[in-house]
Amino acid sequence: MLMRKNIKHVPKRYDTKMTLMDLITLFTEEAYKICKNKQMANLIALKSLQEFIKKNAKGIKIVL
Repeated sequence: MLMRKNIKHVPKRYDTKMTLMDLITLFTEEAYKICKNKQMANLIALKSLQEFIKKNAKGIKIVL
């Protein structure tokens, strides 16, 4: 499960817990809004998620 660590500058309302599947679903749904081709939308979603994780890796904790 992916969880956002408690970070002092992040308000409590943004301190959410999401699974990796939640993130994939969220990014895929957003990609479908901009691209009707499912293959392209999946590629856009995965690339976007990859960039998101790279930028936010300090605030993400993987819990098994």
